[in-house]
Amino acid sequence: LGKYVPGKAMVIIMRVGRLQPLGVGLRPAIVSVFVETLTMLCAGAVLGALLLMLLDVPSWLKIAALACVPIGLLFLTPHFFRIGLNIVAKSKIGRMPPEIPKAFTAWFMTRTTAWMLLGWILQGTVGWLTMLALTDQPSLMTINAWLSITAAVCLGAVAGFFSMLPS
Repeated sequence: LGKYVPGKAMVIIMRVGRLQPLGVGLRPAIVSVFVETLTMLCAGAVLGALLLMLLDVPSWLKIAALACVPIGLLFLTPHFFRIGLNIVAKSKIGRMPPEIPKAFTAWFMTRTTAWMLLGWILQGTVGWLTMLALTDQPSLMTINAWLSITAAVCLGAVAGFFSMLPS
């Protein structure tokens, strides 16, 4: 339900609500949900774009994907998150402990991004294995098919999120 309510606000409310019984404060819970979502989307966009470089797709698509990689990487830097958190912290509703923005270090973002990339690779692999189980086409038994399906999983989910439609 939370994933498909228009605006996707319900998923944030549900996830933050699940962190409350664990003793996580409201503001850190909200920040963690947004950070996880943005990191996941940026990592998926970058991975999907880079995988397109390895596939036989039109040149315009490769150029467009390659142009998006630096933007996605920029959003995966600790500086980006600290700027956003400092803006929110200065608002009336955004008061939060000063240690939250300080937690966003290069090591933290590298580690978080690496875990997100692993998650996307696993999701792509599951999609590929599902396709293999549903058909006997030999063309799916290739690394190219795995790359294509993984790129489609990444970019489909990112496009679905930003379009506000299910991916």
